[in-house]
Amino acid sequence: MATTALKRTNRWEHPAFSRLFGVTLGLSLVYAAYFVLRFGGLWSENDTAAFSSVAMQMLRAGNALFPGQYTHGYAYPTWLGSLSLLTGLHVPVMNTVVMPFLGAFFLALMAFLTFRGWLRSAHWAILGVLLLFGSPDLLFSALRGNHEKLTIVLFLMVFYAMMQSFAAIGRGRLAEYGTWTFLMYLFEFTNATVNDYFASTLAASASLAVLVAAWIIRRRTSLNPKDRVAVRRLGAVVGTTWLLVLWVMFFVYTPAGYDFQLLKSTSIKLMSLFLTFHAGSNPYVLVHSQWAGPVVIDLVASYRWALFLASFTVWIVALWGLVVRRWSMAWSDLLLVTLYGAFGLTIAVAIPMDFAGLAAGANLEVRNFIYYVLFAVPMLLAGMRVVRQRWKAVNTYVQRPWIAWSSGAILASFIAIGLLKATLDPAISNQWLFYRPSEKQAVGYFWTHATDSSLWTGPDNRIPYMWSTWNTGDPYGNSVAGYGLQPSERDWLISPVVVRSAIVQRMPIPNYRSQDQVYDNGTSQIYHVAPQTMFQD
Repeated sequence: MATTALKRTNRWEHPAFSRLFGVTLGLSLVYAAYFVLRFGGLWSENDTAAFSSVAMQMLRAGNALFPGQYTHGYAYPTWLGSLSLLTGLHVPVMNTVVMPFLGAFFLALMAFLTFRGWLRSAHWAILGVLLLFGSPDLLFSALRGNHEKLTIVLFLMVFYAMMQSFAAIGRGRLAEYGTWTFLMYLFEFTNATVNDYFASTLAASASLAVLVAAWIIRRRTSLNPKDRVAVRRLGAVVGTTWLLVLWVMFFVYTPAGYDFQLLKSTSIKLMSLFLTFHAGSNPYVLVHSQWAGPVVIDLVASYRWALFLASFTVWIVALWGLVVRRWSMAWSDLLLVTLYGAFGLTIAVAIPMDFAGLAAGANLEVRNFIYYVLFAVPMLLAGMRVVRQRWKAVNTYVQRPWIAWSSGAILASFIAIGLLKATLDPAISNQWLFYRPSEKQAVGYFWTHATDSSLWTGPDNRIPYMWSTWNTGDPYGNSVAGYGLQPSERDWLISPVVVRSAIVQRMPIPNYRSQDQVYDNGTSQIYHVAPQTMFQD
């Protein structure tokens, strides 16, 4: 009986595991609840505004494919619009209140399943999910209202289905193998319809990983036929993945083919960067103005550097053992090592592209880092597991209660800091996500009473993003603007938040007291620049 009970400790149905897994999924919902409720659901940002607007236009057009659809993929606006129709909730409410919960829950669920396959332990997989909660860049992407809450989860689903299919063929279950293989390709196809760039990144990184894995296997003194077969299958998977991505870009959703036109401009800008050493842009300089001081900058970046350095150390040791010592390693572990290196390379490649100033986006290094984290966490845990198994002294040492409590406290601190960073909390950030109901009401008044006018709303795009989240177009030709005040912007929105935002960003506030007040709801006011000549209104 004791032996039976011991064997059952690794099974999913064990009560202790069920409770721990339930707590983990519950923590994901708590994380999402804090993200949503921190500002009472009144938040927005660039991508949330863009995808909310696209989804509302899609519902108005009555077609998932319409002029103005998101260039890189149609799946997320389609999913968002469909859920809006199904629930009866307005698209902005669905995208800013409901979607963060779905993003956090699916991320925790699929991360656990995928990490369990790589680490072959439910308890280590749960620790991996908790480590993901400490990465604010990853959680922000999974919670905000854009396609990345799907692309991140689909990345994990692809590799989970891949591991399940290989395990099924190893057991000789052909029907199960065929089912998991079909699901894997379905996830890859869906990923390409969500965003062709990240689907291409997955295909390119997997291609490099498989090539390196094949080279490592060929260097082994004793070749394992099963490893060779596994690499051939992986090669077939990579080839099919490329075919699916190209099929989507050329036939299923042709606007995605626009990305090929970016290759020429990208190559020209990169060539100019390396030949002239003159950067087209520097997105990293914004870091110094975005956060409330150098101490905060170091604090919010601490987890990223800790995860990178620790996982990179494990990867170097594993790579040295595979290449120099010619260690024998299971194909899934070998794939993790090579995928880690391949996705790490995408970060290195993204840095010069950021300095080149691409029109398609900025700060690709941070966006690629999000997907690198999905491999850095299991890489780190795999190294920790090996250390614990091989050195009994270390195993005894880590079982001391104060070690467990202090490690838990450090992880909890990282998660708490990550919550502040993911929400751009005013306590540490100079650029904010939230808005006030009075500000929305004031902009609504301007929208319905002005014609061919532009409303200045503060030193950033906080209010324009809010308004784009809730509205699409304007029949009166009005616009809502932020950043530097232009001479053509003769209407100004003034609120306590606008004033505080200008102060923390060290931006000037226009002399509104000497202008004509045309609106006041008690908290937010609109001022109109007094006419200087008889020809001005």
